[in-house]
Amino acid sequence: MSDTGSAFLVRQLFSGLVRLDAELAVQPDLAESWAVSDDQRTYTFTLRPDARFADGTPITAEDVRYSLERATDPQLAEFLPAQTYLRDIVGVPEKLSGQADTISGIQVLDEQQISITIDGAKSFFLSKLAHPTSFIVDRRAAERGGNWTDAPNGSGPFTIDRWDHDQLLELRRNENFYREPASLDGVRFLIGAAANNPLILYEQGAIDLTGVPSFALARVQDENNALAQELVSVPQLSLSYIGMNVTMPPFDDPKVRQAFALLLDRERLAEVTLNESATAARGILPPACRALTTG
Repeated sequence: MSDTGSAFLVRQLFSGLVRLDAELAVQPDLAESWAVSDDQRTYTFTLRPDARFADGTPITAEDVRYSLERATDPQLAEFLPAQTYLRDIVGVPEKLSGQADTISGIQVLDEQQISITIDGAKSFFLSKLAHPTSFIVDRRAAERGGNWTDAPNGSGPFTIDRWDHDQLLELRRNENFYREPASLDGVRFLIGAAANNPLILYEQGAIDLTGVPSFALARVQDENNALAQELVSVPQLSLSYIGMNVTMPPFDDPKVRQAFALLLDRERLAEVTLNESATAARGILPPACRALTTG
């Protein structure tokens, strides 16, 4: 996956050792606990005894090792962002560059325990493991090749029931999910051409949930519009920005880039162009995220 929409779907189908809660705090997932060495470099994870794939097969430490090895396969490096999320693990740079066949910093201790050694003490390492790059896949499914992701046998709260590519994806509740079962029996996602004009589809009763684009926000918020009573506003952990190609003139000049930064009226963009649906940011972190990290 390479976008947030796909990432949302991946999280319904797969799980990792750890996850982030609503406050962005690391919580156990497939791992029920972990211990950290005195030098803060080696993490020893103990898997939940009831951790299993959707078909009921137990998930073992070897499955974790295989998944991380697969995610750092140089042939997949173009598609999986292991450089960003797994490079802290000892041996990953060598694996990604083709200098090693395995990750030296990963050791399977027994069926339920695995240790991961990183290149230095880093408080954010566990948070990075919560990214889908580190999620556990079923080796039997992955090594089938072809379109194995049509029936991946994951470990998330849902499994794939039907997938009409570019039109419809139907998920059903994973009855073998090791945590609290999903509240919904299933979910239908319209994709591709079938998902054009989602707000109109919502108004027609064809779908139950959709986002509201900024250009339609004023209409939806109008108290005379019945949709106003159905609108739910929640913060989103995302950031939009204007990027400049620093290898080409005039943007190779820092002063030019600074001038653009000073001229850009962030507040006006947020209030007028985006209909007050966004908050002006002054850095690479969304304002709400900055509040969490500094507050």
